[in-house]
Amino acid sequence: MRGGELRSGLDLPLVVELLYGPLYYRLIIHRDLYSPERLRSLIDHVIGPLRNPEVTRTIR
Repeated sequence: MRGGELRSGLDLPLVVELLYGPLYYRLIIHRDLYSPERLRSLIDHVIGPLRNPEVTRTIR
C-alpha cells in the first residue's frame, strides 16, 4: 500500500486470509498444490480488484 499499488484503506489481514484460505483448503482437503498458472489466477482474482486504478504499471 505504501507504494500505491493497492487502494488505501484495505483490511490487509482480511486480504491475507483471502489468499491463504484457498491454499490451505487445497492442501488439507486435496493434499495437492496449485499449479503455477492456477496460483497466478488466484492471486489475480484476489488482488486485481484491490489495485489502485490510478497506478498503471503491471506487477508480475
